[in-house]
Amino acid sequence: MTAIYIYIQHNFRLMVEVCKFADICREMQQHFTRKFIKQTKHV
Repeated sequence: MTAIYIYIQHNFRLMVEVCKFADICREMQQHFTRKFIKQTKHV
Protein backbone atom coordinates (compact mmCIF):
# COMPACT_ATOMS: atom_id res chain seq x y z
CA MET A 1 0.00 0.00 0.00
CA THR A 2 2.79 2.41 0.97
CA ALA A 3 4.76 1.57 -2.18
CA ILE A 4 1.73 2.40 -4.36
CA TYR A 5 1.25 5.69 -2.51
CA ILE A 6 4.92 6.66 -2.99
CA TYR A 7 4.69 5.66 -6.67
CA ILE A 8 1.59 7.85 -7.19
CA GLN A 9 3.16 10.74 -5.28
CA HIS A 10 6.36 10.52 -7.34
CA ASN A 11 4.45 10.36 -10.62
CA PHE A 12 2.25 13.28 -9.59
CA ARG A 13 5.35 15.38 -8.96
CA LEU A 14 6.66 14.29 -12.38
CA MET A 15 3.31 15.15 -14.01
CA VAL A 16 3.38 18.62 -12.42
CA GLU A 17 6.90 19.19 -13.82
CA VAL A 18 5.79 18.02 -17.28
CA CYS A 19 2.73 20.30 -17.11
CA LYS A 20 4.91 23.28 -16.18
CA PHE A 21 7.20 22.48 -19.09
CA ALA A 22 4.22 22.07 -21.42
CA ASP A 23 2.89 25.48 -20.34
CA ILE A 24 6.26 27.09 -21.07
CA CYS A 25 6.34 25.41 -24.50
CA ARG A 26 2.83 26.64 -25.25
CA GLU A 27 3.70 30.20 -24.20
CA MET A 28 6.82 30.14 -26.37
CA GLN A 29 4.85 28.75 -29.30
CA GLN A 30 2.21 31.49 -28.94
CA HIS A 31 4.94 34.12 -28.65
CA PHE A 32 6.70 32.97 -31.82
CA THR A 33 3.39 32.62 -33.65
CA ARG A 34 2.46 36.22 -32.82
CA LYS A 35 5.93 37.39 -33.87
CA PHE A 36 5.61 35.49 -37.15
CA ILE A 37 2.12 36.92 -37.82
CA LYS A 38 3.41 40.47 -37.17
CA GLN A 39 6.31 39.92 -39.59
CA THR A 40 4.08 38.53 -42.33
CA LYS A 41 1.63 41.45 -41.96
CA HIS A 42 4.43 43.97 -42.57
CA VAL A 43 5.43 42.26 -45.82
